Amino acid sequence: MEILYVYFLDTPNIRIGGEDINFGGSHRFKYNKLINELTVHKNPFYIEDFFCLSDLNANKAKILNVTSIVGENGAGKSSLLKLLKNNFASGLGGIRTPLIFACRNNNQLSVYHSEEIIIEKHNLETQGFSLHPMLSEKKTIKSKGKSFNYATPPTIQEFEHTDFIHFSNIFDGELEMQVSGLYELSTNFLIRNDFVKSVENQYINHETNQRQIDVHLFEEIERQISFIHRYEQKKIIPFELPKYIFLSTKKEVDFDFGYSREEKEILLDYGTLDGFLSLVLLLKNKIEQKVGKEKLLNYFIASTLLNFFLEMATQYRSLPDELKFNLNFLLVKNMSSLNTLAETLLDDITNQTNNFKIKMDEKHDKWIQGVRTFIIALPDLVQEEEFSAADLNSLALKITGSSKEAFKAFYGSYRNSYLLKPYLNFKWRSLSSGEKALLNIYSRFHSLSNSEMYEELKKNLIVLIDEGDVYLHPAWQKRFIYLLLEYLEEIYSKTKNGTIRNIQIVLTTNSAIPASDLPNDNTIFLEKTTSYLEDENIVLTKTIVKDSLNDQKETFAANIYTLLSDSFFIKNGLIGDFATEKINDVIKELSSGYEISFERRESIRRTIQQIGEPILKHKLFQMYNDRFNLSLHERLDKIEKHLKL
Repeated sequence: MEILYVYFLDTPNIRIGGEDINFGGSHRFKYNKLINELTVHKNPFYIEDFFCLSDLNANKAKILNVTSIVGENGAGKSSLLKLLKNNFASGLGGIRTPLIFACRNNNQLSVYHSEEIIIEKHNLETQGFSLHPMLSEKKTIKSKGKSFNYATPPTIQEFEHTDFIHFSNIFDGELEMQVSGLYELSTNFLIRNDFVKSVENQYINHETNQRQIDVHLFEEIERQISFIHRYEQKKIIPFELPKYIFLSTKKEVDFDFGYSREEKEILLDYGTLDGFLSLVLLLKNKIEQKVGKEKLLNYFIASTLLNFFLEMATQYRSLPDELKFNLNFLLVKNMSSLNTLAETLLDDITNQTNNFKIKMDEKHDKWIQGVRTFIIALPDLVQEEEFSAADLNSLALKITGSSKEAFKAFYGSYRNSYLLKPYLNFKWRSLSSGEKALLNIYSRFHSLSNSEMYEELKKNLIVLIDEGDVYLHPAWQKRFIYLLLEYLEEIYSKTKNGTIRNIQIVLTTNSAIPASDLPNDNTIFLEKTTSYLEDENIVLTKTIVKDSLNDQKETFAANIYTLLSDSFFIKNGLIGDFATEKINDVIKELSSGYEISFERRESIRRTIQQIGEPILKHKLFQMYNDRFNLSLHERLDKIEKHLKL
C-alpha cells in the first residue's frame, strides 16, 4: 500500500491545510476548492521500482517510494508526519482531520474524502481510480433512561493491513503514543516507555526514584548490542562496529560507596547498617590487596555484592522480623578470595531461604542465581591484553567473535542480578557522535525486526523519519538515503510466512544534501508565510506547498552547492552571518570619506586576506588599493618586504 496524495481541510489548527500534497507516486492530484473539483493525471516523471536497490527476486522488501519534506524551521515538516500517523494508524480510531486521500494498493487505485470536503467534479474513472466518500457512523447509547448521540470517525480499509513506524531523534518532551498499527521509535516515546517497560519487567522499582533518562540510555545500549550481534559480519554498516563495551559502576566502592539518604534509612530500618558498613570496609581492604586484572575484578565483584545487599534490605524491609534475612557478614571476615567470599554469602542467603516457613517466589531464586552467575562469568570477559587496569572504575568486555555467546550469557545474568535498579553503566568509547547516531538508527529499527518482535509487523510498512540525518557529518548525509534503503529492505525483508514486504518512506530534513538523492517530484517543499490581519490585529502563520515541477526546483543528482544557492534552503546567500557582517563593515569603511588610522587600515587588509571567495576578495582588494591610492611602486615595495627580498 502506497500513499499518493493528501489534502487536509483548511482550518485554523491545521497549518498545512488547503494544500495539495503529492508524494511523487504514479499519479499527481490537484483539488480546486472554489469549484469542488479533483483532477488527476499520470506523473510523467514516475519510474516504477526506482528506489529498489536489489533485484526484485532477491527476497528483500520492495521500496515503493521515498519522499522528502523540506522547509525552514516552523514550516510544519514534523506536523505533516504527525497528521499522517494520527489519522491513518489503525489503532488511533479513524480519520479525525477532514481530508482527501489517494492510495495505490497493488493494482487497486482509490480516493477517499471526508464529508466536509465536497467533490462535485473529477476525472478519477478515466485514470482508473474509484471514489469513496467517508461518513461518520452515528450511534446512540442509553443510560439511566437518557439517550446520548455520538459519531465514530471513519476509517480507510487499506490501513488495516499497514503498520506505521515513526523514528525521531528529537527530544522536546512531547507525548508520543504507541498503538495498534503505529510503532514509535522516537526519543520522546522511548525515554518514557523504556522506564515503564523496566518497571513492568521488574528490572527496576519505580519507588527507587530511578531517573527515566538513565533507564533509557541502558535500554538503548541493549538495543545496540542486540543489533551488533546480528550484523557484526555484514557489509551494510559504513563504519567498523565496536568489539568492546566498557563497564563502570554507579557506586564508588573506593570512596564511601555513595549510598543515598533513603538507602541509609532503609539499612537502618532493616537493622543491618553496621554490618553493611563493615562489609564495605572489608571489601575495600580486599581490593587494595590486589593489583592489575585481579584488582579490577575484585572492584566489580564488590560493587555487585554491595548492590545485592542494599537491594535485599530495600526489597524485604516490610517483612516481619522472624522472616527477615540475617545478613551475617562475620562469616567472611577472614576470607582472602573475593569470589569465595561472595559464594559464601550467597550460600548463606540460600540456606536461610530454604529454612523459611513461607516459600519465596521464583523471582527471588532467579535473582540470587543471577548474582552468582554474573560473578562467575565476569573473569572470562575481562580483556587483560588490550586494556590496562589503570582506570579502576572501567572494565572492557569483548562482545564479538568468540566472546559473543559468553557476553550474551553475561549480559543476561547481569539483568537478573538486580531487582530495583541497574548498578552498572555500559558505554562505547571508540565511536564518534555521528557513528553513535547511525548505530542508534540501525538498532532502533532492528528492535522491530522479526528476530526481536513477538508480534510481527504487517506486510505494508510506512516509515516516517523526522530529521534522521541530524548529527551526521555531510559525508554521511550524502550517503544517508542509500544506507537507509539498503538497510530497511533487508531488515524488514519479509514476514515470517515468507511474504515480501512493501515499504514507503517519508522523511523530513533541513539539509540540501539528502535532498540531492531524490527527484524533485519526490520532494515536498514547504514555505512558511505570515500575514497581518489588521481588523483582528493578529499575525497569521500559514504553510504553502510549492509545486516542484512548476517552480522548476531540480534536486535529483543536483550539485549540492547549487541546491544550497536556492533560497529555499538558505536565504540571504551562502556566507555566514558573522562573516557577512565583517565584510559589510569593511565595505562601509572603504566607501566612507573619513580618515582611517594605520592600525585600522592594516586590520582591514588582514580581514580581506582571510576571505575565501576569490572574486569577492579581488574586488575588496581593488577597493582597498583605490581607497588608499597605493601606486604600483608602493605595491611592489610591500610585496618585496613581504617576501623579504
